[in-house]
Amino acid sequence: MAPALPPYGWDKIAQAPTIAAAVDMARAVTGARDALTLPYVLDLRASRGDCASKVRGINAWADALP
Repeated sequence: MAPALPPYGWDKIAQAPTIAAAVDMARAVTGARDALTLPYVLDLRASRGDCASKVRGINAWADALP
Protein backbone atom coordinates (compact mmCIF):
# COMPACT_ATOMS: atom_id res chain seq x y z
CA MET A 1 0.00 0.00 0.00
CA ALA A 2 1.31 3.42 -0.94
CA PRO A 3 2.30 5.73 1.91
CA ALA A 4 0.16 8.74 2.73
CA LEU A 5 2.04 11.71 1.34
CA PRO A 6 2.07 15.06 3.13
CA PRO A 7 0.04 17.77 1.39
CA TYR A 8 1.81 20.73 -0.12
CA GLY A 9 -0.36 23.32 1.64
CA TRP A 10 -0.26 25.79 -1.20
CA ASP A 11 -2.17 28.39 0.83
CA LYS A 12 0.63 28.57 3.43
CA ILE A 13 3.30 28.59 0.74
CA ALA A 14 1.52 31.40 -1.13
CA GLN A 15 1.41 33.48 2.07
CA ALA A 16 5.15 33.20 2.70
CA PRO A 17 6.76 36.58 3.29
CA THR A 18 9.35 36.13 0.52
CA ILE A 19 9.80 34.01 -2.56
CA ALA A 20 12.86 32.40 -0.97
CA ALA A 21 10.76 31.40 2.06
CA ALA A 22 8.09 29.94 -0.22
CA VAL A 23 10.69 27.95 -2.14
CA ASP A 24 12.16 26.63 1.13
CA MET A 25 8.71 25.57 2.32
CA ALA A 26 7.98 23.78 -0.97
CA ARG A 27 11.39 22.08 -0.89
CA ALA A 28 10.75 20.80 2.63
CA VAL A 29 7.48 19.19 1.58
CA THR A 30 9.05 17.78 -1.60
CA GLY A 31 11.88 16.29 0.45
CA ALA A 32 9.41 14.64 2.81
CA ARG A 33 7.40 13.26 -0.11
CA ASP A 34 10.55 11.92 -1.77
CA ALA A 35 11.70 10.31 1.47
CA LEU A 36 8.40 8.41 1.66
CA THR A 37 8.11 7.56 -2.01
CA LEU A 38 11.60 6.20 -2.74
CA PRO A 39 11.47 3.30 -0.24
CA TYR A 40 7.97 2.45 -1.50
CA VAL A 41 9.14 2.28 -5.11
CA LEU A 42 12.21 0.23 -4.17
CA ASP A 43 10.03 -2.16 -2.15
CA LEU A 44 7.78 -2.59 -5.20
CA ARG A 45 10.79 -3.49 -7.34
CA ALA A 46 12.07 -5.94 -4.75
CA SER A 47 8.67 -7.59 -4.33
CA ARG A 48 8.44 -8.27 -8.04
CA GLY A 49 11.87 -9.93 -7.97
CA ASP A 50 13.41 -7.71 -10.62
CA CYS A 51 16.82 -7.22 -9.03
CA ALA A 52 17.07 -10.70 -7.55
CA SER A 53 16.17 -12.38 -10.83
CA LYS A 54 18.77 -10.34 -12.71
CA VAL A 55 21.45 -11.29 -10.20
CA ARG A 56 20.50 -14.98 -10.46
CA GLY A 57 20.56 -14.74 -14.25
CA ILE A 58 24.00 -13.17 -14.27
CA ASN A 59 25.29 -15.76 -11.82
CA ALA A 60 23.92 -18.59 -13.97
CA TRP A 61 25.50 -17.07 -17.07
CA ALA A 62 28.84 -16.64 -15.27
CA ASP A 63 28.72 -20.24 -13.99
CA ALA A 64 28.16 -21.51 -17.55
CA LEU A 65 31.28 -19.77 -18.89
CA PRO A 66 34.18 -22.10 -19.74
